Amino acid sequence: MAAISTVIFSLLNSGDHIVLQRDIYGGTHHFATADFDRFGIEYSFVSSNVAEIENAIRNNTRIVYIESPSNPLLVVTDIAAVARLAKTKDILNAIDNTFASPINQNPLDYGIDVVIHSGTK
Repeated sequence: MAAISTVIFSLLNSGDHIVLQRDIYGGTHHFATADFDRFGIEYSFVSSNVAEIENAIRNNTRIVYIESPSNPLLVVTDIAAVARLAKTKDILNAIDNTFASPINQNPLDYGIDVVIHSGTK
């Protein structure tokens, strides 16, 4: 959670918006719902469907945040499609890649801007 919160808080300011995949680690979901409002950060939870992600993007969206495979449901997101979408909108994208780990998946190869891994898994 330290890495996730550091990435998000270092890239967002009050008034910014973030699109988060709905199926994410519970600690990340709680972080968003418990802390974003008091920092003036707007957020939307969406499915891993790229069209739904695109529909949630606003003028003030700065990050698209995904997790693939997700924890705990193992939802798989099309990482490359999300990265392409974010780049066409000039938005950063970030992924929690803990479950796959760099042994199985390297999101940077698919265009992801920021990759987060838990060192305890």
